[in-house]
Amino acid sequence: MKKRAIILVIVAFQVFLCSHTKAYAGGDAFRLEDLAGKTVILHTNDTHGRVQLGKDNSVGLTTLAALKDACIAAGAEVLLFDAGDTFRGTTLATYNEGETIGKLMNALGYDAMVTGNHDYEYGTNRLVDLANKLNFPVLGSNVIDLTTNHLLFGEHVLIEKNGVTYGIFGLSTQATMTLNDARKVEHITIMSPVDSARMEVGYLKSAGADVIIALGHLGINDKSRLNSIDVLSKVDGIDLFIDGHSHSTLFECESVNPRKSTLLVSSDQYLNAIGVVVVDKNMKMKAYSLTQSMLDDLNVLTKESDDLEIDEKKAPYTKAVNEILQNAIKECSQGLSMRIGSNNVRMSAIPNDNISILAENTAVETSVTTMVGYQEKEQQLTRFRLIFSIKR
Repeated sequence: MKKRAIILVIVAFQVFLCSHTKAYAGGDAFRLEDLAGKTVILHTNDTHGRVQLGKDNSVGLTTLAALKDACIAAGAEVLLFDAGDTFRGTTLATYNEGETIGKLMNALGYDAMVTGNHDYEYGTNRLVDLANKLNFPVLGSNVIDLTTNHLLFGEHVLIEKNGVTYGIFGLSTQATMTLNDARKVEHITIMSPVDSARMEVGYLKSAGADVIIALGHLGINDKSRLNSIDVLSKVDGIDLFIDGHSHSTLFECESVNPRKSTLLVSSDQYLNAIGVVVVDKNMKMKAYSLTQSMLDDLNVLTKESDDLEIDEKKAPYTKAVNEILQNAIKECSQGLSMRIGSNNVRMSAIPNDNISILAENTAVETSVTTMVGYQEKEQQLTRFRLIFSIKR
């Protein structure tokens, strides 16, 4: 009886998947040879500056570029989107306040992105400056500039691929206002994503969009105020919701999706996977999450390197991204290894003793404070001492 019940559940689930045009494609494999004449939507979220292969299990942006090149070579038209928390998270991202990330995204040919809460940590003015240097729109239909009472970023964009018009809009989490230092976001406010989504869907339909895509940095975490589940529960007409913020997998999104006529997707965190949605000529969608092993099987897993031999005609995105990344790594390394100064004072292995040693041998006032840091490999908090000096 139990065996029969299990079989019935499996059959029912298969029937459910087959009966919906927007379904989690967990059963079949992503194949480059099946892409001719189709539109491939590649998407990333919560990369947090992990742009190099192997960094916290990242597949790297060179791999993303190689996948895009491979899809185009297979006869597909490609869209590339990002769902936020992009400009901060590693030294390579922060040493020039997101400048390198912006250059890499331009080289990849992103089509649009939405801002995440961490993207405001440089301050709103810096984020706007970064957005102005991008070759694609930053979307935020619910982010208001209080100095002008207008939207801080663009509302939406219409893009045509394979004769289909895609209407794309962006939604940022209202938690941005509480998760950041108030001074970083003092001149903006973030409105209800539900109300904004409802207005955007209405406008994009009237503008002739065949497929409506929401780029959201809302997440599926029930602790988040007005998350993507709330939007999909209350707003009809969104065909594809590309989400970020909760660092969720594709399967996790599918398991909580309240509106099965909408495909809700996300691609984990730190570029551990690349999200893919394939749209056929009938506008039916299938979603995939390509992990490192899958990308290796597709022969697109690519390690950035000075010695990487790339045919620019066959892989223009790969070549451009690899060159920018190599230059950025060198520039960042040189900046971090700069020698500021030194002395011949012999220091103690006991941190507190160094205060008196510095005081006796140098013309500085010294202080010590206890810090708490997170050791990622050991997954534990560690206390450490930081000694700093101020010249008299």
